[in-house]
Amino acid sequence: MYPNSEKEAKKAPWYIKSVVPLYSVAVAVTFAYLYIGNPIFHELCFAVIIVGCVLKYPAFADKNIQALPDEKIVRHKAYKMTLKAAVLMITAFGIWNIDNVACKYLRRVRTVLWGPLLILSPLLQFHAVWHILTVAAADYTVAGITYVWCQGRRKQIRSQLVYKLFGCFPLLKMEPIKRREKERREMKNEHNRLKQ
Repeated sequence: MYPNSEKEAKKAPWYIKSVVPLYSVAVAVTFAYLYIGNPIFHELCFAVIIVGCVLKYPAFADKNIQALPDEKIVRHKAYKMTLKAAVLMITAFGIWNIDNVACKYLRRVRTVLWGPLLILSPLLQFHAVWHILTVAAADYTVAGITYVWCQGRRKQIRSQLVYKLFGCFPLLKMEPIKRREKERREMKNEHNRLKQ
């Protein structure tokens, strides 16, 4: 999916094989939904895209992390993030469907909440909860895929996986190794100059 070397990058335009089709599908589904206007079509397309990504992920991971000395650890971290993304996405999808079926009733319940129970009102905004969970799932998916990609390119990229916002959301810090080594040399030269 991604080039491993400069020679490979010139041979295979990876962006045409991966990025362009993904954006094309998203744009096609959006325009089709605007034309058809049926939410079930939108939901089914969403489910097909998610299932497609989940099914493609193991092959992508195998290609990028095979032959690493700590392959099992990397694979465990990557699959853990993918599992969290899948659980969040399934939960979001279920909440979305509950919202579609029971929207009138949820509105009615929100209007009768008062006093200390008013705090529960935002939790009954199921459409908003669906968006929040979907974003969280996308965050785990992107972080997991990027983590695997970086681990397959350890000679070119250093990466560190950290969790933000109370340890809930993954963030991958990356930097090219060449730039880091250059900065170290400059700092060492500066240190030596200051010593003299």
